[in-house]
Amino acid sequence: MKKLIGAVLAMSLTAALLPVSGCSLSRVKLSEKDGVYVYDEQIELRVPVYDRGLSGGTRPEDNYWTRYIQKNFGDRHNIKITFVPVSRSNDANVFKSMIAQNEAPDIIFTYDYPTAMQYFSMNAVSEIDMKKFKKYAPTYYEYTKESLRYGEIDGAQFFFTATRPDFDSYVTLIRTDWLDKCGLDMPKTPEEYRDMLRAFLANGCGGADTVPATYTPGDANYGGYRFREYPMDEEEKAMYSDISVCPFTYEPVRRAH
Repeated sequence: MKKLIGAVLAMSLTAALLPVSGCSLSRVKLSEKDGVYVYDEQIELRVPVYDRGLSGGTRPEDNYWTRYIQKNFGDRHNIKITFVPVSRSNDANVFKSMIAQNEAPDIIFTYDYPTAMQYFSMNAVSEIDMKKFKKYAPTYYEYTKESLRYGEIDGAQFFFTATRPDFDSYVTLIRTDWLDKCGLDMPKTPEEYRDMLRAFLANGCGGADTVPATYTPGDANYGGYRFREYPMDEEEKAMYSDISVCPFTYEPVRRAH
């Protein structure tokens, strides 16, 4: 059975530079050129990407971000990255089926430790060579070294974790180049925010078909996230981060509505 580079509790492409024992990657020479490790022969790295079944959008395996990753990571290291769509609502079963059919991507990820252990019990995960991990991915190693112990089994490293920045679930991102084009400062009130969107549209900041803002409707529990100050007061964060109720009494949300 083909073994995976590692089941990750959250994905990071940095691990792609880890040659795998018993895998075709181990037979491809890796050279250093101008401080960058590059495969002498192009290899293919198959990486899963969630397919959330959204209609009208770009394909999960071919979009701006997948092309960005290929250009800025894959091309840099002579790696052809193939993104494999996996249903978000049924990812564990899809991965298990892929493993059973010897069609699993080279890297898989999960948010659930028992599921990761199921992949391990299926003999589908290769041990990670930590010397090579530290050598080829030093930045990622430093970023995750405090949590690596959670990926150890009997003293050997089989999984690695990804530490998420504390940005909660939804945030509001504003293009500062569009602000500059309209001669505006960063909005501080809901009224200024709406005026900013009107200016984006009027000035055609994105071209003739400018869309001044996009919005992904979430469950009620995330309704207040986009109106928070950042960085957020720790006490307010604890009080108004309920995962099932929108904090309508929270002042930033009250003002916005």
